[in-house]
Amino acid sequence: MIYLDTSFIVSLFINSEKNHKRVVDIWKRNIKQEKIISNIILSETITMLKIKLKGNTKAIIEIFESIIDTCKIIYENKDLTYKSFQTFVKYDSTLSLADALNVAIIKKFKILKIASLDKNFDKVDSIIRIS
Repeated sequence: MIYLDTSFIVSLFINSEKNHKRVVDIWKRNIKQEKIISNIILSETITMLKIKLKGNTKAIIEIFESIIDTCKIIYENKDLTYKSFQTFVKYDSTLSLADALNVAIIKKFKILKIASLDKNFDKVDSIIRIS
């Protein structure tokens, strides 16, 4: 299993992103791994893509469908919200609450790796950031 962060997904789908080639290579090397995201990651990703694709609805729909077909989506609930807030506090607010939710999901489901360009995950014990 591998958890995907917004920064990774956006770079995967946007050819002009600085890290696009590197992200595509990582994607190819991990193609057989089960890919996990949260509903918050999906929301953040679609919002970022709307900006980067200048509202190109057709492209956004295609990417949305690709994500839905490729990834298992974990939906936030009260327990995960509480755990994410505890993580947010633990890391002295240096992780966003959304990133803290990612950490809570990763720990709950015993996911070892996160594909992310966000270096803030490097400070989290027991998570290997692939970038």
